[in-house]
Amino acid sequence: MSRKLIYVGHFLWMQGLGSQPNATNHAETPRFNQDYSCFKFYYHMYGSDMGQLRVLADVDANYQEIWSMSGEQ
Repeated sequence: MSRKLIYVGHFLWMQGLGSQPNATNHAETPRFNQDYSCFKFYYHMYGSDMGQLRVLADVDANYQEIWSMSGEQ
């Protein structure tokens, strides 16, 4: 039996802003179809001064944090 693998997605690179404390980056996706409830991504957080990566979901017009990671990974 063979399986056909289909990869759908995008690549996003966001780099920190050097020595600026409390600097932020922001990326937003189009709204997901409500029939799908899985969001999968890979990340790399390297460096002793690594901050925080958060995933927020828009739930009834309010952003709620659904996942976060801090520091070097």
